[in-house]
Amino acid sequence: MVRNKIDFNKVIVDLSLACLVICSFLLRTSFGDWFSSTHHIGELVKHEVKYLSSLDKFTEHETQNTSQEVLEELQRLTSNRGKISKIAVADLTKYLSNPINLYKTIQRYSIQWREVGRLLESCKHKKGFAVDFPKLTKKFPDHIDMTGAQRSLLRIQRVYRIPTDDLMKGIIKGNGALESLKGEDAFLIGQLAKKEFYYNQCVAWLDKALEQHRPESNYAVEKVVDVLSFCEAKRGNLRRATELLKQNTKVTTLSSRLALRDRLNKVRTQWLISYLRLYGMDEENNETKVYERHCRGQTIKRKSNNNLKCSFHNGWKNPRLLIQPIKAEELCDSPHVVRFYDVLSERDNEEIKRLAAPLMFRSAVTGHDGAVNENPMERVGKNAWLHNSISPVVDNFMTRVADITGLNVEADDYLQVANYGIGGHFDPHIDETGENKNIMERRIATFLTYFSDVEYGGNTPFVYQEVVAEPIKGSAIFWYDIFTDGSADERTEHAACPVVLGNKWAGNLWITFGHQTFTKQCSLNKTAHEYRIF
Repeated sequence: MVRNKIDFNKVIVDLSLACLVICSFLLRTSFGDWFSSTHHIGELVKHEVKYLSSLDKFTEHETQNTSQEVLEELQRLTSNRGKISKIAVADLTKYLSNPINLYKTIQRYSIQWREVGRLLESCKHKKGFAVDFPKLTKKFPDHIDMTGAQRSLLRIQRVYRIPTDDLMKGIIKGNGALESLKGEDAFLIGQLAKKEFYYNQCVAWLDKALEQHRPESNYAVEKVVDVLSFCEAKRGNLRRATELLKQNTKVTTLSSRLALRDRLNKVRTQWLISYLRLYGMDEENNETKVYERHCRGQTIKRKSNNNLKCSFHNGWKNPRLLIQPIKAEELCDSPHVVRFYDVLSERDNEEIKRLAAPLMFRSAVTGHDGAVNENPMERVGKNAWLHNSISPVVDNFMTRVADITGLNVEADDYLQVANYGIGGHFDPHIDETGENKNIMERRIATFLTYFSDVEYGGNTPFVYQEVVAEPIKGSAIFWYDIFTDGSADERTEHAACPVVLGNKWAGNLWITFGHQTFTKQCSLNKTAHEYRIF
């Protein structure tokens, strides 16, 4: 008996320490932020194995102090998770590359693991894990993350035209997820599609919800039919909308008949509104259509880009590049966009990601008016700002950028490192928008570095230039954001395509006019000309 008591106390200590290890990590991530970083979702996956082990030990030693009902519910919530979690951790890179795996991880934490915390908190004699774990669940992914993850799946499907059936099965370009989506998932995603006016997607997902409905499902057929008929009417299919309601509504009394008539009238009203708008504005603007076409790889080659070349660039005889010049490839002639290869070594590449990982927070967007949106839908990702003093690796990277571009980067001592989440993207934008800024503070050029390869998606398209740069680890693309007169070059409008398969890391160094007195003097000619890289 004494030995058993000692073992039990040791378990309590171990479980408490396990919770404390992750506590500091969780406190750095605010609500609604988990889905926006693949790296942080990976941390959840790794810690899930520890939670399962701790929970097994807890249920084993707490049989006398915890009701059988609670123990059975705990086992039900975590059944079959151990094997899947071990497979995921064994090849974490592969697991994180599939968006359905990421979605299911967010779902487990926002539903099952939060419920585990609630059950542990209800225990009468709480010790160790039962005390610490419920506190941690307050920082777990929640409904905001679930909505963000569902919106990301809709974005991936819409941009890349992925069949709903493939997403349900979790198979994208031969990359299969460890788990598939269920009817409940299809219902929730379809509801969100309706809310955000994507009626074709709404119908596709709700059809799957009807197909997979079972007696034990936690969503009602009547609710699915209501939303589905609405979306069918909105996209002009009045016949099916009315048929759905008639087939799935039991008419046994006068009140039920009146209720059906009311629902049919609402559907007909939505169909009429949709019909009247057929000759109005498009659902999406032209810029979005062009951007999504580029993401799908439907780029049309421009004649002006027929004479592009590859070369070795020595930074205008820079001493550090004379012996080993850098490989350069022109991507666009006007505006001049160039890709440089082998910008940094594999070791430095990984070190920069390591430094950035614990400092990341949700990526914000600054509008033309200077207002900052800290949770934008047009940008899904997290970023960290690394000062050149944080590590010799970052300082050496800054020096290398200066050598390659011939520009002075002393005033630009922060490197922005970004990690994208589920369907992580950034809508079309230009990097220099500050017409009212002091010219010395304005961005003259962008040096965009890729710290990872991406299996599918994540390209950088220049929207109106028919130019798309795919993420190539260790390479960087460079362009000037302004003309010689200081005005913004709007031809450089670019975007980050949604990531489908893979874990995208990228870094931005925006070079300003500050300290460019001897590199890029202000033009005395009022006529605007574009800068050339070489």
